[in-house]
Amino acid sequence: MSDSPSEQARLSHNELRRQLIPNIGDAEGQGMIPFPYVMLLPLPGYTSPTANADECGFRISIKAGRRLKRDKLKAVAVSKGVFLGNGIAWGTGTSDDSKVVHNVLNDTRPSEVWYSVALRATSMTQERISAELFAPLDVTHAVWLSGIRMLHTSLYKVPHNAIMPFPGEDRFMAAMGGPTYTIPDFSMEARWAELMTLFEREMVLFSRAFRPPATNIIFALQAGLGWCKKPLSPEERDMTAAAGADKGASVIDPDAFTAYILHFAKSAEKICARHGVTFINVAAQPEFLVPEWLFADGGHLTDAGHAALARVIARHLK
Repeated sequence: MSDSPSEQARLSHNELRRQLIPNIGDAEGQGMIPFPYVMLLPLPGYTSPTANADECGFRISIKAGRRLKRDKLKAVAVSKGVFLGNGIAWGTGTSDDSKVVHNVLNDTRPSEVWYSVALRATSMTQERISAELFAPLDVTHAVWLSGIRMLHTSLYKVPHNAIMPFPGEDRFMAAMGGPTYTIPDFSMEARWAELMTLFEREMVLFSRAFRPPATNIIFALQAGLGWCKKPLSPEERDMTAAAGADKGASVIDPDAFTAYILHFAKSAEKICARHGVTFINVAAQPEFLVPEWLFADGGHLTDAGHAALARVIARHLK
């Protein structure tokens, strides 16, 4: 990086992120379209120099140098894997389509074909519905990378049975000419109970959607720079400093949120075990405890971060 430390300190979080990762605007430039239940579907057929979407709006899938078509996957005879999630799984922060986790798995596991149905700016219910609508369900491996947005939304905004369970619902309702609503208040205890009820419901439906022949049904709690106890790379150190100095930064106490994440991870692991779902706390994996530059910002991953995530997932596949 050419800027001095004092010049870097004056950069906003977003300015520094774009300086460190010039191509991040390619992913963020993808528009959204209103779509029932999913609320906002990434723009289908989006193209850019480094980030491209398929006919459904998902990050393209590549195997042996060729793009995979969703409607052709049923004819594929080899083992199949599907990746669920939000913008982290979609690949915001990567330098090329081939560097996203599902395509890293396509490259490193020659006997398997992986397809992504990851959305952007979504919570868990939207992601699971997207999988039921668009994913091939006759898969050997189903991996869901998510959890933090649902945790954040449930604890600091509204529980799922309140008026706005989905990020983007307000924009969807506005596009459809629908009414606006007043959000009722809830105690933190009520929010936590609602959160765990929602998570268990999603694990039940996830495990049922990808029933046999699936042999690996995995929920991976996504890692974040704020609660991953890794040695920071110089880029991550600069990003953390810029985020802390940003006047538009979240007012949520990061230490309190980290404590919630740890408590959630313990409870989520027990729920997953009850329903035959393998639980992975990505932030606790050795691949995410190294000084390498893994985080493009607070949550999105660099190319190296997606490669590390692919190694974590591969280690848990039977």
